[in-house]
Amino acid sequence: MYMHVIAASPDIIGCGTIIFNETLGQREACEHYESIIKFENHSCEPILKYQFRSVAVEWSYFCSETVKVKNLVSFQMFGTIVGGILFGQLSDLFGRRKTMIVCIAMTALSGILSSFAANLFMFAISRTFVGFFVGGNSMYY
Repeated sequence: MYMHVIAASPDIIGCGTIIFNETLGQREACEHYESIIKFENHSCEPILKYQFRSVAVEWSYFCSETVKVKNLVSFQMFGTIVGGILFGQLSDLFGRRKTMIVCIAMTALSGILSSFAANLFMFAISRTFVGFFVGGNSMYY
């Protein structure tokens, strides 16, 4: 659920002073926006409609660029799988309590660090670490 909220993409409803027809689907609105930028040699501020400020809204990833944000879910899930495998083995070697404390502390730290990410790449790396340590935490239940 959390990564779905992060990756929620905004709808583009206009460009500068131009408001698109409400009957346009999101795909058509994106094509219209991109044609204005590309063919009319016109630079305009996109008008976005969204329910909350997600990562896509914060860093202006919309239309064809939303796939970059949605790939974050895959990165975090990869970290979760690797963390689950690795920390399952480490907990057998060093004890469940020690590895659980490490995982909880590092989940908190990497989660805090992800809130200070300056761009999508840094955010993806930090969320992968969050997933890694969350995967480690999931081995105890």
